[in-house]
Formats: sequence, structure tokens, C-alpha cells
Amino acid sequence: VDRTFQGFMNVVTKIVKKGARVVYMGTKPEPAMKRLHSKYEKYDAKIRAKAIEMAAAVDTPPPLVMVDVYPVFDVIEQDDPGALYQDDELHLSEYGYALWTKWAKTALADDFGSCIRWEENSCAEESNREGLPTPTPTTSPGPTPTPEPPSVVIGDASVNVCPTGYEKIQSEQGCKEAMKLVGKSDWEGSEDTNDWPSKCYFCDNVPGCLDGVWFNKVEGTGTAKSGAQPICALPMWEENTICGDDTDW
Repeated sequence: VDRTFQGFMNVVTKIVKKGARVVYMGTKPEPAMKRLHSKYEKYDAKIRAKAIEMAAAVDTPPPLVMVDVYPVFDVIEQDDPGALYQDDELHLSEYGYALWTKWAKTALADDFGSCIRWEENSCAEESNREGLPTPTPTTSPGPTPTPEPPSVVIGDASVNVCPTGYEKIQSEQGCKEAMKLVGKSDWEGSEDTNDWPSKCYFCDNVPGCLDGVWFNKVEGTGTAKSGAQPICALPMWEENTICGDDTDW
């Protein structure tokens, strides 16, 4: 770990001396490499600490920015085993790369440049150094009420899990009701296949899928498909909203 970290820092130092900044994508807990997971975590811990140290030493945007992949991927892999990786349990699946790319783009697009560490597409640690431009505060007559989250949402394309705070819809009846709340009217029917996302999902110009809403009854997670989007609901929405006999569940 120490030797690899030192080699990484040699490269970072050369890049920073040229006036550029570095975005580091953290390690990922591949199932095929479990014997190295403890080393991955030690390596990432060293880079987290170094990124904070380097940010504190300058009055410019952090020279080393980390996208902390391991802790988020670890949770996803526990909740949905195999979703992030190809059959070799080493290389990322289409879904895994979709998350990886999304997080990298967010870090690269950070115009303000105050974030040292990103986690799950949000800034988890910001620089507190002096000298950073401070956004002009806005005044308001009072606190703005926090809007209630929508009961039902359409998730990201090519992703086979729901956004944080939401869960998959478990019944065909629930799927039909949910599609109305997200403005969809084309019901394409139900299926039972491992080749498409499980439960309620939406297709729009997706190869091999008729445009509209589908419900996949397959046991398990199914498979993420490029362009297909899960339709998800808040916890207990389906239980509290959808009525019907138990055969619909």
C-alpha cells in the first residue's frame, strides 16, 4: 500500500506543479478481489488524508480531489449482488460504469472548486481555507419550507436500482398507479425475464423495448439495460396507496 501510494503521489506532484488539478476515482470492492479489499481501504484512507492536507496548504481550489467510490459501491453490492460488475466479478457492468461516469462528470464540473471529496454524487467534504470566493448570500423574509419529496419518481437511465430514499414497486397494480404520477400513459404489460430490470420500469427509444411502462415479475434483480429507467416509490407508498387482493402482490 505504501509503495503504491508513493508512486501515485509522485504522479500527482508532477501534475500539480504544472498548474493542473487531479481528480482521483477511488478503489472499488470487486467481488473477485476480496483478498485485496483491506488494502484498497487503507490506500483510499491515505489519499483522503493527503487530499485534505493539500487543500489546507493552498488558497486555490483543492489540487487533489477524491471521488470516494468504495463505500457507496460496497453498499450497492450488498443490497444488489452482481449489479455493479460483469460476470468476471472484476470489470464494471453497464450500470457500474453509468454511476462511475456520472460521479466523475460531477467532480469535473465543480466550478466553485471547494470540494475535496465527493461521495454518491454529493460533496462530502469541503475546503475551509481562506481565500476562496464566497457566493453572495441572498436574503429572504423567512425560511423556505422544505418541499415534500414526490411519492413516485423515474430513476436514472441504464440503472437497475432506485434513487436514495426510494424503493422498487412490487406489484403490477402499483406500477400502473405509479406511471400516472410520473406522467406516463402507455402500459405495455408484464413479463418474467432476467434480461430486463426487475419490477416497474420505463422505456423510451430503448433498443428491443417498446416505448412505455413495463412490469417485470422476475424473482431477483433482473438486468440493467441501456436507456431503461426504473420507476420507484417512497417506502410504504405502495402499501398505503394501492388497494387490491393479495394476488396482485
